[in-house]
Amino acid sequence: MKKFLILIFLLFPFIILSRPNLYIAYDDEPKISVLDTAINKIIQDIRLKFSVNDLKLDYDDKYLYFVSADTNSLYRMQTKNFVIDKDFVNVGASPCAIVISKDNKKVYIVNQGSKNIVIVQIPQMEISEEIINIAYIPKNIIITDDNKRAFVSLDGRKGIAVIDLDQNKVKGFIDTGIDPNSMCIYQDRLFITNEGIGSVSVVDLKTYKVLNEIVTSDLPRGIDAFNNQIYIGVGTGVDIFETVRFEKPASLGLDGESYDVIYSKTVNGDKIYVANYTEGSKGVIAVIDPFLNEITEEIPVFGKPKKLEIRKPKPTPTQTSTSTTTPTKLPTATLTNTPYPTSTAIPTKNSVKKKKHTKPKPTATKEPDLLTADLTGKVWLLNAPASYVKVKAISKHTDKIYITKTDHNGSFVFKNLTIGAYVVSVEETYIKEKAIAVILNRGKNKPLVISVQKR
Repeated sequence: MKKFLILIFLLFPFIILSRPNLYIAYDDEPKISVLDTAINKIIQDIRLKFSVNDLKLDYDDKYLYFVSADTNSLYRMQTKNFVIDKDFVNVGASPCAIVISKDNKKVYIVNQGSKNIVIVQIPQMEISEEIINIAYIPKNIIITDDNKRAFVSLDGRKGIAVIDLDQNKVKGFIDTGIDPNSMCIYQDRLFITNEGIGSVSVVDLKTYKVLNEIVTSDLPRGIDAFNNQIYIGVGTGVDIFETVRFEKPASLGLDGESYDVIYSKTVNGDKIYVANYTEGSKGVIAVIDPFLNEITEEIPVFGKPKKLEIRKPKPTPTQTSTSTTTPTKLPTATLTNTPYPTSTAIPTKNSVKKKKHTKPKPTATKEPDLLTADLTGKVWLLNAPASYVKVKAISKHTDKIYITKTDHNGSFVFKNLTIGAYVVSVEETYIKEKAIAVILNRGKNKPLVISVQKR
């Protein structure tokens, strides 16, 4: 019996560490919920006086760091007892996203209102004098395992900024789809959800080239990867794509719209967690078995869950190429010394030190084109090619109409269409109108075959 108790005592820390908690922030509730992944139940609701816009665990699983646009501040909570520290830092206007460096020494805070990234040293909770200015409104951020590069999705620009973290400067730009949002890194590739066009851009981190543009369901938001598959929160549930040929083995439906998506290894095995809610109803955290690609449980929560965080293993640094193709240069950001507004009267001992800067003139940069592909096909009428008939393509994302005509062989082509979903129809007075739904992907589109009949 004594040996048995000793064994239990020795295994107890392992048992605790292998059942990570899932932390949940809400769109409409000023609180953070703690979900025990061993029993799939909420064990704690930490009530706050302000909303939470993003949250991240440090790599020692000691602190949960989070930001609020209500107070323009960074906070932290001890994970052992869920007590929020008194120390906090005013970081800038409207912080919306954070990331922790893989060496566990810095928190990078993305400020939409200030159009910059502020760096806070941890665990000291001291703000750095260096500020990374962005020429556009930043939305989200992710960094490589070697702490050399950060990628920032931008509002008002069809792409992401590339930041050199040794110099803390924007070094270039990678074109993606409209309204890039969340990102994940997997197997030396960066995956970016493009909410405005319904796609995921795949970027090779060795060359900064876009390898593919995966067409998803509408409104792709959160994304994470595991077991050679990517999981994407979309307007109707979850889309799943494998990472070799980018084919879609499964699509899982949920009642509401999905937001954040995150992977973790738990005491119950590898799991994917999805924040999902419907307007006017209670939210759920969906649990996916990534080996079955099935939803195994929907855990009810009170509120609209939007952001998720869970402990992940410490990263193994991999070499990221820095001497290969350089992404397109951004216009130089205009540096400002405008004080950061705060919405509370709470003073802070940490503040951003002002530095004098000269204001370089922005250089003109051509707006990048969207990723495009050709759509080809052939129209048949009574088993013969339909020559010189009108073919129309309507984008389901923008409602834009494209018109072409078949040649003498009945063949047609739409050149350089923006990737996405279309409705293609044949329209002539003597032909019964026929419409076909098609998804135009980048580089992998079979010619359409449309068979029509006379009126």
